[in-house]
Amino acid sequence: MELEESIQDFVDSDSMVTIGATVVTGFEKVAMEEIKEKIEHIDMTYIRGKIFIQMLPKAISGLHKLLSVDNLFLVIKYVPHYVYPDEKEIMLKSLAKFPVGLPWDEVTKFWRLNLEHCKKPNKNKQSSKRVPNKHDMENNSEVRFRVTSSRAGKSQCVTSPDADLHFGGALQDVTNWTVDLSHYNMEIFFSMGFDAIMISMSLTYRSLHHRHISHFGKTTLKSTIAHNMLRLCNIQTGDFVVDPMCGSGVIPIEGYAQWKNAFYLAADNAHPAIVRSSSNVKFLNKEYTKTKFPIDVLHWDATRMPWRTATVDVCVTDLPFGKRLGSQADNRKLYPSFLHEMARVSRLRTARACLLTHDKRSIITALAKVSSLWKIKQSHTINIGGLRAGVYLLQRTITLAKDVVL
Repeated sequence: MELEESIQDFVDSDSMVTIGATVVTGFEKVAMEEIKEKIEHIDMTYIRGKIFIQMLPKAISGLHKLLSVDNLFLVIKYVPHYVYPDEKEIMLKSLAKFPVGLPWDEVTKFWRLNLEHCKKPNKNKQSSKRVPNKHDMENNSEVRFRVTSSRAGKSQCVTSPDADLHFGGALQDVTNWTVDLSHYNMEIFFSMGFDAIMISMSLTYRSLHHRHISHFGKTTLKSTIAHNMLRLCNIQTGDFVVDPMCGSGVIPIEGYAQWKNAFYLAADNAHPAIVRSSSNVKFLNKEYTKTKFPIDVLHWDATRMPWRTATVDVCVTDLPFGKRLGSQADNRKLYPSFLHEMARVSRLRTARACLLTHDKRSIITALAKVSSLWKIKQSHTINIGGLRAGVYLLQRTITLAKDVVL
């Protein structure tokens, strides 16, 4: 009872906490729009691949409802403009001083509060991170932690294992927590940047992009990327949203998860993709008994769609990169034909399209050929699997597709 009252007092307090969220590089501003919608915050800023939010602890329920970010963490301490010692012994001694004086009692309260909202991994899927049980939440001595260190650049004279050992050992001395490298229920990050050090605590058991999809292909799109692409299109009530190269059906599924008042269609020319997409939709309808995913899956050729002219409001798709699937030579033929056909079935002036591809040369050449049909409104460069891919937001013009000959 005392523990519950202590946590409730922490929630009701006016003390602010700083939350960090990792996001696909290039989509930081897009993700910030969702954060503004779902979380009450005082201030928010971002750097490359990360967003930092200042919020009250009571707003934590909205934190785990975010669909545009990958991982969440609580910032415990941030040391900017840190000058690393040149000697290893001095650096190791300084590592042991970092845990001293930090508010570990408040960190523990937030950790317990987070357990109530954190999405736990599926029991059928193996995970290296243990899910805390009720006894862990009731007894502070049951905290089992590990330290994960990382470093950027070569200005540090110590390795990540050295930091794990000395910082983790000092943290155990300060908190009396149990160290458990395999079955831990709390993970502390010690990040050594080029000229800064950050100490943080993980708030997610695994990346938030692990959701909804049970059947994967060679190039299944991350759910967080799909959500950000859909958000760029500003989905409205009653919109007809199509993914003509659906792969595993991630984009329509993520669309319905956030914008339920629109209509979604998934289609592909490859039979395995149709099977995967249908299986994912069936799995979700079986898994979520209260929420059904009314997504239709069709088998078609994206360059010859069996669809009426000027009926599609939004097209969002992950085009073939020409690496694992197809080739760049194939893309030079596919992209112009697809854009022309997509222009035919899209509504004049109001239709939007969001396309993702790594083959920038082919897509830019194709867009030049259909420049009278599609206008580029935005372009983003994102990091996807180590590749610098391009995301292009297009707006349909008033020119009829039949008036343009490729």
